[in-house]
Amino acid sequence: MKMNSVLVLAGVVLLVHVGLISCTNPGLKIRITKRGLEYVNKASQTLITQQLHTMRIPDSSSRNGKVSFDVTNIRVEGVSIPTAAISLRPDKNGLAVTIGNFGLSVRANYRAARKGW
Repeated sequence: MKMNSVLVLAGVVLLVHVGLISCTNPGLKIRITKRGLEYVNKASQTLITQQLHTMRIPDSSSRNGKVSFDVTNIRVEGVSIPTAAISLRPDKNGLAVTIGNFGLSVRANYRAARKGW
């Protein structure tokens, strides 16, 4: 069974290679539809939300004269992307991504101190 898979893969690679050699203008042509853009939009929103939830935000601390503060254990609690759209930009040969009303809820431990009065 393994040998058959290897032979099929080798045959496909050979056909693609022969096809590319015989072409006068090898390349790739794709069609982007509105439905395809909607799918990419939805999938990218899910991916962005997952990435933000698992993102590691480093702790921060600062001192300014007698005042110091520490922000630790920073984590994303919620992500809201109510308005997002991907559209074609034929004049620029590209895509336009628009995100509106983006919201992010963050939780952290905060400590501030002042030395002396």
